[in-house]
Amino acid sequence: MIEFPFLSEYDPETKSEGSLDPLGTYSIADKLATVLVPGFRERMRRPRFLTAMAVGTVVCNQFDEELIAADDIIPPWQVYEWYVVQALVKTFRGKPDIIGLPGSDKASNAMNHDLKLNASRYLKSPSVFGFHGVYRTLARALDVTYNDQLGEHGDRLVRAWEKDQKLAGFLSPEGEEGKSFKSLLYYAVKEGIDIGEVKRSWGWNFFNTIAEHLVPSKIGNQEGKVLFDLIVSDHKGFRGIVILKLMEFLKSDSYHGNFGESAFYHDLFKDSSGDIKPLLKSILAYETFSRIITNAFEEILFHMSDFKKQTDISEMSELRSIRYATKNIANQYKLTIDSFSETKGKIAFQQTFDIFEQVRSASDFVELLIQHHRNIQKNKPPNGKMDWLVQTNMGKWIISPNYVRKKSLVMPDDSFVHYYRTSSLLTFLKDLKKI
Repeated sequence: MIEFPFLSEYDPETKSEGSLDPLGTYSIADKLATVLVPGFRERMRRPRFLTAMAVGTVVCNQFDEELIAADDIIPPWQVYEWYVVQALVKTFRGKPDIIGLPGSDKASNAMNHDLKLNASRYLKSPSVFGFHGVYRTLARALDVTYNDQLGEHGDRLVRAWEKDQKLAGFLSPEGEEGKSFKSLLYYAVKEGIDIGEVKRSWGWNFFNTIAEHLVPSKIGNQEGKVLFDLIVSDHKGFRGIVILKLMEFLKSDSYHGNFGESAFYHDLFKDSSGDIKPLLKSILAYETFSRIITNAFEEILFHMSDFKKQTDISEMSELRSIRYATKNIANQYKLTIDSFSETKGKIAFQQTFDIFEQVRSASDFVELLIQHHRNIQKNKPPNGKMDWLVQTNMGKWIISPNYVRKKSLVMPDDSFVHYYRTSSLLTFLKDLKKI
């Protein structure tokens, strides 16, 4: 049985004090993933939101280009998004059909209090965390929508959706069902623009109609074919190669029922050729490097959490992951920097991690690792973040209470630290009924 990544309700990261990326490894990994699988981001989970964006573009393009909401902040697409989210939560709340819906918690809270969605009751940064914000890069990459206009492939997608949903007249010139649906949605959005919030009450029957036509779990046959064709057609990166190989990998003897990025990308590297090969080489080398320093840092955190006492450098130097890193980090640094064929990637890696180019002893490595962590935290915007490890007056180290580990997060040496879009691709393929 294929095990998919767990899909929780959408919950954008809001923790403070630099709780993410304490060693500064994420940025380079994200750039590598963007080159490998253009358009996709890790937050993306449901392909149906591309259709919802395209449908909304058709509706909102009927408004004057400069039209904004009553408070001079909210554009038509945002009011449309409120209506779609409110419709989906009203109709499918608590069901897997809307897992991964941005803003669902906010909408559920509004529903509990019989309040309508508006700017103060929705996501703080909807242009980033709403479904338009989350899926915008992919919509652009696939030419579905761009700058609030329907792209050529967006036109194709809406026509397929229109056919599946039996809504002729929504985009095509003839048909009453689609014309009526578009008209009702247009006037609902217009009324919302006039007052700066959803005007219709939660009991409005048309909410159920909107939800049934746009629910993420019920992609139509023609729509699904267009969406799949769009995501595998890639002239700038390697998205199609990765997707088709992923589908093949899940059926192969190399797959053992519990998906791991490392096994998949090693398998892809083994069978690859052409321009993707050096990119995969960089990814594999960089992940090995990142795992070495991440395991070392995590073992220090767990050791300090377990013993709850001040710890000196010599004590940390005896930890397994520290000894392993001492033996391997300098060589892995060289292998990684040599793997970068692209100049900018090489420079970024060197500028961030050259502190590990020469490691003489375990104590030397521990000191360099802590120094590196503190440098990363200091340079985080806007004004730096707190260190996870704090030095006492006695020259020893203690862990900040926010980062105490209840269990060890040290992982196998060959496991990836970062994700390279496979979580998103897996859930897309599942919704498209390809796996």
